[in-house]
Amino acid sequence: MLKPPIIDLHQDISYYYVSGASGLGFPLEDFSKDVPGRHGDLPKFKRAKVKIVFSSIFSLLGTLAPAVSRQLAKGYRTSRFERAYSTRAAAETSLEHMKVYYALEELHQSKLKILRHKKDIGSVMSGAMTGFLVALEGAYALEDRYDLKLFYNLGLRSVQLAWNFDNR
Repeated sequence: MLKPPIIDLHQDISYYYVSGASGLGFPLEDFSKDVPGRHGDLPKFKRAKVKIVFSSIFSLLGTLAPAVSRQLAKGYRTSRFERAYSTRAAAETSLEHMKVYYALEELHQSKLKILRHKKDIGSVMSGAMTGFLVALEGAYALEDRYDLKLFYNLGLRSVQLAWNFDNR
């Protein structure tokens, strides 16, 4: 019987590097190391036979904003939300996240591939690589339709329209 491929629908891989693993509870390490507590890395993907990872771009900046923290805590039904985020500079932040995915692909050429074309899906499904399907988490970085074209040309293939804040 043919087993279906494992597709991970959400990993904040670039956020891990852009934030320096800040507040995540595990250290900043190379992506080829199996870090206890880290949700995803190359050894974990290999063991689980993960073929495609929706690799999120979380384009918000961490900040100090008590009202935003309270709003998020209420939305997540928790007594406290330790972080607040700002949508300011979302496009520039998203570009930094894209650079992380490009760097990871370059550092691990035999194990990772950014999925840019339909044929890339077939190559990761039939081989030993994991494909990153780059996904924008919240559309804050998109000021107009040309931004979407720009990010598409950079490798973006999925857009989650909202996270927790209004956007265009």
